[in-house]
Amino acid sequence: MLHGWALHGKQRKMWQPFIEALEAGGVKTKLLKIPGLSAPLKEVWGLDEYIEWLLKELPDQPVILLGHSFGGQLGIRLASKHPDRVKKLILIDSSGIRDWSLLARARRDGLQRIAKLGRRLTNSDLIRQGFYKVIGVKDYYQAPPLLKQTMSKVITDEVWQDLPKIKQDTLIIWGREDRTTSLKLGKKMHGLIPDSMLEVIDDARHSPHLTQSSTVSAVILKFLKE
Repeated sequence: MLHGWALHGKQRKMWQPFIEALEAGGVKTKLLKIPGLSAPLKEVWGLDEYIEWLLKELPDQPVILLGHSFGGQLGIRLASKHPDRVKKLILIDSSGIRDWSLLARARRDGLQRIAKLGRRLTNSDLIRQGFYKVIGVKDYYQAPPLLKQTMSKVITDEVWQDLPKIKQDTLIIWGREDRTTSLKLGKKMHGLIPDSMLEVIDDARHSPHLTQSSTVSAVILKFLKE
């Protein structure tokens, strides 16, 4: 399992109820520590470097790979480039593609300008942190310089061309109220990955496996049994 982009270092603790629900259903799990997020990173990485790392972490036989958010982006690239290493793919509110509609592009451009304005308006870290949280770029603001460069490389390396190449059985799970990666993007992934399944979780946002562990684990266990 591959967690998403978060700098708090509490991934294992937060994932524990979900892990326990899967293991109660007979699934052996392993949550990997991702360099830069839950493990050290000494240089700027892009998706290629993360895939090289992931290939070394995985066993020789094909695995069932589950990825949330950034972890989903890694899973998509791995399943596309190294299909012999992935038996089944499970994506939870995956990142990896962006909304390129005129409205979405205008919003992103506006947020970038506002973020620059915020840096000039105040020298208070507390005020700036709250400001960046409101406009949706808190993770980027909190990241050290090396990780900011890594984050920029990852975001711009989108997986549009990888999606149609995925041949593994794929389950896509999405929170209906996700404000980070909208359901619109989940539906696009579903349309581009051949024969994929899409399960939408009501009253859930970007991390349905954390807020509705029993519901999401039941969906996954059913998928694996089928």
